[in-house]
Amino acid sequence: MSTFGTSAHATSTLDIWRRLRDLKTGKSKIVLDGNSLDISSIIAVARYGVKPEISQDEALARRIALSVDALNNYLANKYVVYGVNTGFGGSADVRTDDWIENQIGVLQHTQSAIITSFDKAPGNNSEREPSHVMPLEWVRGAIVARANQNMRGQSSVRLEVLQRLVKLLHHDITPLVPIRGTISASGDLMPMSYIAGAVTGNPDIFVQVGKEQAAKVMPSSEALQQSGLSPSGLGPKEALGLINGTAPSVSLASLVLHDTHQLAVMAQMLTAFASESMGGNVEWATPFIHAVRPHPGQIEAAANIRSFLRGSSFVVGLDERKRTGEGLWQDRYSTRTSPQWIGPYLEDLLLAQRQISVELNSTSDNPLVDASEKDGKAVGEVYSGGNFQAVVITSAMDKTRLALQMIGRMLFSQVSEIINPSTSNGLEANLNVSDKENFTMKGIDVNMAAYMSELAALAHPVSSHVMSAEMHNQGINSLALLSARRTMEAADLVAHMCACHIYISCQAVDLRASHLLFLETLRNRMLRDATESGPFHAFGLTEVEVQKLTEFVFPVVESAWYAHNAGSWKNRVLPAVDAAMAPVTQFLATENKDCTISSLAVFRATFHKAVVETSSSIFYPNMAIRPVDVATKLGDGSAQLYTWVRSKLGVPTQCGIDDDPLYNAQKGLPTENKKTIGSWVSMVYESLRGDLMDMAMESMETPRAGPRTADEFDELCKADEDEPEVRSIISQSAFLVLFLKPMSDYPPPQEAMSSSPSPPAADVDADTDTPDRATSPDLLLTMSASVVLADLPRDASAALASAGGFLVDKVVIRFKPVGSAPALAQDVCKISAARKFEEVVRYLRRKLRCKNTDSVFLYVNSAFAPSLDEVVGNLHQCFKNSHDQLIVAYSLTPAFG
Repeated sequence: MSTFGTSAHATSTLDIWRRLRDLKTGKSKIVLDGNSLDISSIIAVARYGVKPEISQDEALARRIALSVDALNNYLANKYVVYGVNTGFGGSADVRTDDWIENQIGVLQHTQSAIITSFDKAPGNNSEREPSHVMPLEWVRGAIVARANQNMRGQSSVRLEVLQRLVKLLHHDITPLVPIRGTISASGDLMPMSYIAGAVTGNPDIFVQVGKEQAAKVMPSSEALQQSGLSPSGLGPKEALGLINGTAPSVSLASLVLHDTHQLAVMAQMLTAFASESMGGNVEWATPFIHAVRPHPGQIEAAANIRSFLRGSSFVVGLDERKRTGEGLWQDRYSTRTSPQWIGPYLEDLLLAQRQISVELNSTSDNPLVDASEKDGKAVGEVYSGGNFQAVVITSAMDKTRLALQMIGRMLFSQVSEIINPSTSNGLEANLNVSDKENFTMKGIDVNMAAYMSELAALAHPVSSHVMSAEMHNQGINSLALLSARRTMEAADLVAHMCACHIYISCQAVDLRASHLLFLETLRNRMLRDATESGPFHAFGLTEVEVQKLTEFVFPVVESAWYAHNAGSWKNRVLPAVDAAMAPVTQFLATENKDCTISSLAVFRATFHKAVVETSSSIFYPNMAIRPVDVATKLGDGSAQLYTWVRSKLGVPTQCGIDDDPLYNAQKGLPTENKKTIGSWVSMVYESLRGDLMDMAMESMETPRAGPRTADEFDELCKADEDEPEVRSIISQSAFLVLFLKPMSDYPPPQEAMSSSPSPPAADVDADTDTPDRATSPDLLLTMSASVVLADLPRDASAALASAGGFLVDKVVIRFKPVGSAPALAQDVCKISAARKFEEVVRYLRRKLRCKNTDSVFLYVNSAFAPSLDEVVGNLHQCFKNSHDQLIVAYSLTPAFG
């Protein structure tokens, strides 16, 4: 889909997601050099435990050393340097010659916030007391951010100190840092002082060692000793250099912005879903409307929503315009003006990202040291300034939080309209699927109001609440961390709202599809039923007259059916039947047909029977509509969401009190798979914070049409079910995939491609330490333009050559060694034994967008582990009867790095 290629916000969101994916899978590394840290790297370290490395660049190490030397020169000359031989803040009029004691002093007075005994033993917190410490991911992010800022060499912090800081991450040592107590004025002094305390081995600074169930909390001195790390001593400015910066604020802002970017994309997808839920007229997404008011964010939002709607049968105005009709002609503001509503905030989010990205690679400290040199000696000056002031982060977070409020306001309005029978375009009140009166989604309606109220309360700028502090030295301060904290809360509230929106939209389209099926079935029954049991039989009409009467009456019946939606579906039957009487009478009178009271009574009775039978066969409890019937009618974006919820998560249509666990328990009925509505919504929420959002990003990265047939739906369900496991298999690098042209394009394969695995290649180098550079000639293959793999070991070249017969076409593949292979996960063999890898092949074909006539060539290096023999056997069985090709090469050369 070209739309996303030209959409600045979507493109930026995808770039961050792709980079994070590469970091999580080890395809990329995080190297701290003071200039290249990005938001994805912060997320990878903070949330996924990716370990950063210190750059080995000699010039960088030299610059850091020069900054230390320049400071020492200043001190040797008896020059005054703030925070080294002076007091701090408003006490900078104090002088001292004991620099080390001064550095300990700055840590002492900033390590002054509250951490309770419950915080130090979270497993024993039986009362669920709210935590007084930051989530550990915030702290890990702050560590890597501060290390990178100090790596720029303007803070006079030695390289070995920064290495020790990063080693905390490598040993899973995370300081407990109070969540309150910083005004982000001279940077985030208080939070960073606890991190510095851990590096220096303060016995009263506590850290968590390890993760999850294996985690323990202990003094930092004990944790360093157990990990074989010695505490870092402090140079003349190193305590101040570690703590006097914006790292906690900018790292949290990175986490928040990552989440908000994705929520903004999800909000656009949900707007499309809402339009389908309400059977909207979506001509408001027409490119012309937005081209004539060319705000970039508005144009992008409209194009994205239009793309998500593509292929939908639930809306009109997408490809063909609606020209006539009854009822509300245009959609309400919550969907119709959504591009204009959300567009400006997509632009704001991009500005916030630029601000955060610059700050991650800036020197945030005071004083600053110029690491200049002359004749190999440090000649730099020391300057006092205010680069610790974090208002740029406050600015980014305040506008991000306002964007979240605006997104939430839109989602709230959409959900309210879908649940409300007067605005849902004919859906039942509270989206009641049951045949009894029920209040299904009423609680969610109230919950959404609660979330929206809290979100609105968070939206006002934090910067307007600045208080003068510290002897009026910090007369203005940024409150950046507070703004980031509030924005994180706002992002979580919007995630709550998105989860509710997804849940009720799935319910709404189930209902919408049921009503469409009922009306279509009833209309067809009226048209074809000319028998004695048919509703029009009493009038003695010809087949042509029956068709004409149906076309005249049916719009009135349809309108009455949708209009009487305050109760259950059963409450619609009589109004719909009664509504038919007037147009039938009018038609018969106009056509000069016999219209006696008795014939009308017969018609009413037979028509009532037809409506009852048809509706009973479609609505609850029979529920003729299946997920496949709904998914195949949804747009490309909504179909992915709906299928994920119904298939991957197994969240069913909510059918009222019959689905309540307490009701079933009291009736002595099975309670299996009976959950509260909140439990179902919670499942969606948890998935939204993980795999579901990844799925949404993947659907943007490689756009695919929603399922249009039952087979395509089954394929999508299978992909959703197996994809995480298959991705895990493939991430072990046991396979190299080449996408080839149809087999008919090639000569018959050589004898080497028999039905048995290939024997060991004769010319494979047995050197397992360093694979030799390939000496065989380049092998020419045709490949998909989107999949270009150019790094292969020599034995892969030999194996591919044994296949033979490939035509020269577009791409030259150059084979060369790529290093050592990672250890193969044990789960691979378990999955292979159970599933024989058909899922792997199916996944690869879909990812590579193969046509049925295309072939997939798999090269498997069995030297990864002896257990791969089982994998190879299953792969061979899978490939034996297909037009895909498998070559197995037994080799000692490590394959894929």
